[in-house]
Amino acid sequence: MKFKPMAAMAALCILSGCATCSLPSGAQKVGGGLTIKWNAPQNGTAILMETSSGKMVGTRTLEKGDEFRFEPDYDNGMQVLETLFPTLSLSTNMHFVLYFVPEKKTK
Repeated sequence: MKFKPMAAMAALCILSGCATCSLPSGAQKVGGGLTIKWNAPQNGTAILMETSSGKMVGTRTLEKGDEFRFEPDYDNGMQVLETLFPTLSLSTNMHFVLYFVPEKKTK
């Protein structure tokens, strides 16, 4: 399943003032770039951040083995990214990083 930024997510992030979203404890950097394909080693939450602005693009709950994909293109999400990051250029200074927060095991 592909992760695609959506207008609702953009509106939520903008309305919540998420200009400097912080990562939760236990977040591990697992990927980055304009095309990200990554499989979860265990249950947890994937968090996609744009590091130049510090904005969170979105989150997704994953189960062990689920694939996370981020592949923005002009037909599916580029307009949303340009709305979220109006002062950044995709080709020069937009940097996406994927973090993963493993699910805490309960005893």
